[in-house]
Amino acid sequence: MPLIDPVTRADFLVIVQGLQSYWQSFSGVDDQSQTSVFSDGFDRRMYDRVGPRKLQPITLTKGYDPDQDDAIVDFWNAQQSAPRGNQGVTVSVQAVQYLPDPQNLGTPVVLFGFRPTQFKGWEADKTSQDTSLLTLVGVISNWSKGR
Repeated sequence: MPLIDPVTRADFLVIVQGLQSYWQSFSGVDDQSQTSVFSDGFDRRMYDRVGPRKLQPITLTKGYDPDQDDAIVDFWNAQQSAPRGNQGVTVSVQAVQYLPDPQNLGTPVVLFGFRPTQFKGWEADKTSQDTSLLTLVGVISNWSKGR
């Protein structure tokens, strides 16, 4: 029986093309097919038909660093003012082992055509010691698991 050693959620390095930021969390790929129900008209059974796929938006979150994260704000603004037909950027999600520097495990998941649709940041609460977060939510056009 083979030894199974799955990675944890902490064992991923997420890189957005053009940004040198470390992302703390990534919502994951959620790729769903639409379905419809039909009857063939001959028996009393309903059947499911698998239809076109839809990728759900992804969410990237990181702790705010006032000395480093102006690039994320610039990225957001540039993407929002990009011309019609903007193809977005690539996001790479790589499983890693920290030794102390990241060593790749397997091949990355590559998300194509990331275009941000929501930016959230700088939430403040004087009674909290929680980390202030920056969040980007966006759509992707496709994804691939490299081989």
